[in-house]
Amino acid sequence: MEDKIKSTIKRSLHELEEFAEKLEDWVDDLPDDTDEIRATMKKSMSKISSKLGESVEQGEKMSEEAELQAHLGLMEAKDKLEASKEVIDNYLDSAADKSQTLMGELELKSKLAKMEAEDFWEEKGPGIKREFSESAEKMSQLAETTADEIQNQISKWHMVFKNRK
Repeated sequence: MEDKIKSTIKRSLHELEEFAEKLEDWVDDLPDDTDEIRATMKKSMSKISSKLGESVEQGEKMSEEAELQAHLGLMEAKDKLEASKEVIDNYLDSAADKSQTLMGELELKSKLAKMEAEDFWEEKGPGIKREFSESAEKMSQLAETTADEIQNQISKWHMVFKNRK
C-alpha cells in the first residue's frame, strides 16, 4: 500500500514537472513585453513545486508513522495474546486438575459401593439364600397340594358323571 502511494505521488510530481515545462515553453512564446507574467508564472510554479515537495515529505513521514503505529499495534496485540494464553492455559490446567480429582473421587466411590455390596451379600446373602430356598420349598409344596386338590376334584366330577349313566 505504501509503495502504491509513493508511486502515485512520484507520478504526480513527474506530470507537474512536464506541465511546468510546457507552461514555460508557452510563456516563452509570449511577446517580450510580458516579462512580468513570465516572472509571476515561474514564481507560482516554483511555489507549487515546493508545496508538492513538502506534501511528499509529509506523506512519507505519515506513511512511516502509520507503519510504526501498525507495528506497535501488532506488538500490543501479541502481548495481549500472550497474556490471554497464560490465562487460558491456567484455566485448562485447573479444569484438567478438577477432572482428575473428580475421576479419582468417582473411582473411589465405585470401589466403596462395590465393597458395600460385597459386605451386604456376605451378611445378608446366606439369609436371602435360605429364605429363597424355603420359599421355593413352600411353593413346591403348594403346587403339589394344588395339583392333588385339582386331581381330587376331577375324580369327583368323573364319579358323578360316571354314576349318572
